[in-house]
Amino acid sequence: MKKLSLFLIVLLSTNALAFNEIEHYKLWNQLIEKHVRKSGTVDYIGFKQDLQILNQFIDSHKKLKFTNLDEKEKKAVLINLYNAAMIRNILKAAKDQNIGLETPTFLDLEINSIRAPGGNLWNGNYTVFLEDKQLNLDNIEHDLLRGKGDHQYDKMKIKKLDPRIHVAVNCAALSCPPIITTAYTSKNLEAILNENMMQFVNSDKQFHEISPTQLQVNSIIYWYYSDFDNYGKSQSNMDGAGDYLASFIDTTTKKGARKSKHLKRHLNDRNKLILKFDPRFKFKYKWQINDIRNAYNR
Repeated sequence: MKKLSLFLIVLLSTNALAFNEIEHYKLWNQLIEKHVRKSGTVDYIGFKQDLQILNQFIDSHKKLKFTNLDEKEKKAVLINLYNAAMIRNILKAAKDQNIGLETPTFLDLEINSIRAPGGNLWNGNYTVFLEDKQLNLDNIEHDLLRGKGDHQYDKMKIKKLDPRIHVAVNCAALSCPPIITTAYTSKNLEAILNENMMQFVNSDKQFHEISPTQLQVNSIIYWYYSDFDNYGKSQSNMDGAGDYLASFIDTTTKKGARKSKHLKRHLNDRNKLILKFDPRFKFKYKWQINDIRNAYNR
């Protein structure tokens, strides 16, 4: 009886310590439902008004037992934390540089040109805590989500790179795949990442047919070409990035069928330097801030 009682106490204690995703993302869901539009644009003025709540959500990760989570839970935590931290970084930079959110100067901001102490929005000193690790956005994306970090991150980083993360983390630019209005969780992760990929590759703004021989493609594909290409090569019946991206395209339309054919023919197993100058592709990216007042520019 004593052994059974001890077992029940241990079991209950373990369950009590289990990661409650609904509770953890409660504040984040409130914020994005309120301040993110279906277009994926962001009400930064609204987020500033709720900055205390945003800080509370981000700061909660210091006490999160992240290393105890499974791979899907970790991936969801990292995506949500990145997106929340980027919004806070924008607000911090505007405050530090005395840029009013209501001004045309704020709406004209180009994300890749914003400076932050120690660097930029990604590699500078705007940081968050995840357990006892102080991280900037580059740490979250490259060291953990992409699994490129050194031994100090071994217990935290994602073991197998998933190229779909590139349509989930939001860099606050108009060309970035949009932030969504619900938190990523271990339960909805697969479905939402696949939906994001389908929306991304089927979007005429992200993959635009300039002519029968040239496709304008979001620069994310070029920047992270190896992620897409290596993953594609690891899949059966695929030869690289072109096949992988094409697998998400709706080929029931003539335009979709042409895009799919173009990608399969010209985007598998490419040398990145040669790809950069390949006239069959034009890589483009709009860095203007994704504020709701810039929605017409998407």
